[in-house]
Amino acid sequence: RILRLARFLKLSQTVKGPRWMQESSYSSSSQGVMVAVGLSRILIYFLWWNHIAACIWFAIGSSGEEGANWLDLFGYSRSGSFFQYATCYHWALSLFAGSIDINPVNLSERLCAVQMQIIAFVISIVLVSTITTLMTQFQIVTVDRAKAFADLSRYLYDHKISRSLSSRIQGGALRNLEENDLNKHESSIELLKIVTEPLLIELHYELHAE
Repeated sequence: RILRLARFLKLSQTVKGPRWMQESSYSSSSQGVMVAVGLSRILIYFLWWNHIAACIWFAIGSSGEEGANWLDLFGYSRSGSFFQYATCYHWALSLFAGSIDINPVNLSERLCAVQMQIIAFVISIVLVSTITTLMTQFQIVTVDRAKAFADLSRYLYDHKISRSLSSRIQGGALRNLEENDLNKHESSIELLKIVTEPLLIELHYELHAE
């Protein structure tokens, strides 16, 4: 059984995936990293805002009159600090989706809840638009590059180029494409064409300082 397993593992290493999967990975590697970084940054901002909202909600509740605030009314005043924080964080998340059995019980808490709800509405719009933009850019770049590699693969197949040479050509194209992405010339950056001359001088100075 051990020998069979070893032969199976060795065979699985030699088997290559479908060509369209290889081309997809060629075109999406660097752009995928950028999308992942962007989504991670959005998630951090989102969690941080909910932390701020949770702290504000707790501060409003703890500053109210005894027996006339949400901590006392719903029985959370005697709970542990971590449980109180988790409850406040849950309340902050419920501003975006879902619900929680905690409601404002005085004017200060009501005003705070209304303002937080408005801010959460604006943040949700910004989050959706930002994520949509990231994914649209990723899709555009991925589709363009996947089509380029598909055209190359089709050309090599139609001309009956050997599999070994085809793999080396596609690998070379991938490496050159990644190098071009990392070492783009200044003339290929569209926005640098509208930057003022003094800023370009500073840019050139820092580029050639070493």
